[in-house]
Amino acid sequence: MPGSQCSQVPRAEVSGVRASSRAADLITAIALTLLSVVVVYSVLTDDARTWYAVTLLGEEQLCMALAVTIYVLADVETGIVLAAVTVASGALCSLLKEALALPRPPPESWRVVVSGYAFPSGHATVSAAFWSSLLIARRRRILTLFSALAIASVSYSRLALGVHYPRDVIAGVLTGASLAAISHLLQSRLGPRMQVTLLSLASIALGLAGSSLYGNVNSYKVVGAALPLLTYPYLRKHKHIIARAGLAARILALAASLTAAAVALKLSAVVSTAPAATGVAYFCAVVLALYTPLPLLSIISSPLRRRF
Repeated sequence: MPGSQCSQVPRAEVSGVRASSRAADLITAIALTLLSVVVVYSVLTDDARTWYAVTLLGEEQLCMALAVTIYVLADVETGIVLAAVTVASGALCSLLKEALALPRPPPESWRVVVSGYAFPSGHATVSAAFWSSLLIARRRRILTLFSALAIASVSYSRLALGVHYPRDVIAGVLTGASLAAISHLLQSRLGPRMQVTLLSLASIALGLAGSSLYGNVNSYKVVGAALPLLTYPYLRKHKHIIARAGLAARILALAASLTAAAVALKLSAVVSTAPAATGVAYFCAVVLALYTPLPLLSIISSPLRRRF
């Protein structure tokens, strides 16, 4: 009997992992279908509003929100790594833009309001870094299709909106994909702890260089967003708080963390638009996004687990 009990535990764990993988594949398939429909519609109608919706898949804030979603609902380590890669890609791109100072296409071709220099495309860089890193972490066939479509559609959307040249998006994809490959190399050689630490320190160094040399507002943002990621060892040590919580509790915690982060950014915009204040706002937003689930789940997970 003891032997049979021991043999049943691994089977239960394997069954749970398979169920989670199937659920993730289903969600990815739905997302792939929706994105495909939007892209086809955008190509057929050339509607600026739908192209703008597509381009959001390369927005740093959306990618950070997705990283937090994975952090709370799926896997703490993968979520933190994705957040670190997103911040690093934004930091690198901001510095390259200022250093190279290559212009955008003429303003009369713009279909949305943009600012700053063109090369490389920030949306292409961030989307390639984020979706490539997610694919490396979760090597699923359906995710390969979605990641490829997301990167390609975001890159093309920047051309369709008239705010980039082809060289900008090509360089952005290569930069983002290279950063994802470097991130994976750091993880395989040094482990996730050093991977996140080095990516965060690199982001801070790039941000400080950008702010001191060019006074770039985005540089302050990346420094503020990168600093909380240095506490990854603490978050990893307490990941069991999230892992043991029920799904309903984690969904509530995710909603609370994203809401708290959004409120922090909104309040900052009202109080002050100074670059340093913006950096502080991003620091607070990331801290709230990462740390709100821990005390909240400690309080509510047990009652919800019994109920659901």
